[in-house]
Amino acid sequence: MLDAGPPGVGARLVFSRGEAELELECHPADAVGLAVRAGAPIYATPEAISHACRADDHRRPPAGSAVSRWLDDVTPADFGDPPAVSP
Repeated sequence: MLDAGPPGVGARLVFSRGEAELELECHPADAVGLAVRAGAPIYATPEAISHACRADDHRRPPAGSAVSRWLDDVTPADFGDPPAVSP
């Protein structure tokens, strides 16, 4: 669950089993990463969404820079498969 308050965007991991629920505060990027790996849904409050920006709003590094050349050549295969998650 992504939410936002005065300090900015935050996250909580919500674990449910039967009627029991456990919530743990977490860094937003960690929460999203864990949810993606676990195949769990990701929820965001309207306050969290208000902090979002379009992906193309971020400029690329200057053409010819080392980072720009790397971005032009990198592919998902360069990172390999993530480790298997056991149930």
